[in-house]
Amino acid sequence: MRLATLGAVTSLVVLAGSSAWAQTPAARPGSAAPTSTSLSAPTVNRWYAGATTGVAAVQKAGGTFSAEAGWRVYRNFDVSVEGGWFQNAVTRRVAGLTSPLTTFLQQSQGATATAVVKMPTAYFAVNGRWVFENQGRFRPYAVVGVGDARTTLKSSFALAGADITSSLGQYGVTLGSDLTGQTSHAAINAGAGVLVPLGKWFADAGLRVTSIRTAGQATNVVRFNIGGFARF
Repeated sequence: MRLATLGAVTSLVVLAGSSAWAQTPAARPGSAAPTSTSLSAPTVNRWYAGATTGVAAVQKAGGTFSAEAGWRVYRNFDVSVEGGWFQNAVTRRVAGLTSPLTTFLQQSQGATATAVVKMPTAYFAVNGRWVFENQGRFRPYAVVGVGDARTTLKSSFALAGADITSSLGQYGVTLGSDLTGQTSHAAINAGAGVLVPLGKWFADAGLRVTSIRTAGQATNVVRFNIGGFARF
């Protein structure tokens, strides 16, 4: 469902960008070339760098942060390197793996057992971005990329309200790699957004999906980012 929504948003952005491009008036003979800070100038002259923050969600919503630097390699096409972090990318399937363990603890100890699983994730990607440049204030774009994500599973258990995570062995429970530890996985980025030139800067607001190829099931992180970038 989230991927379908992203596809619809991307299609709308592409159509809006194409319309804006088609309506861009040609430069008048003898007119001065636009400066790097004018609305008619490209969003990126050559290089750009900045950061974004926002909300990322898989099973639950959490914070996200990223830093990105890139350059314009051909007409409206940018290549960038991006690194970032998701506060919690745990899926419903992974969170559900604790159920047999909490059931065992309740039956063997005669007390209520609960568990919480979190999966903070760091990622790195190389992206390609096409910006629909025009003379208006808003410049739509579409972006795709590939990279790597490092996930960290953190499971905590409580028995009768007391944290027993560090002493699970005493209760006959040993966590496997499906509930604890770090692993690396390939990742794919896709999304769309809008750039707003602001002098030597530009603002970026966008929706992206980072699909992490975790074992058993892909982890699709849907995120809304907003940030600022300097352009050179």
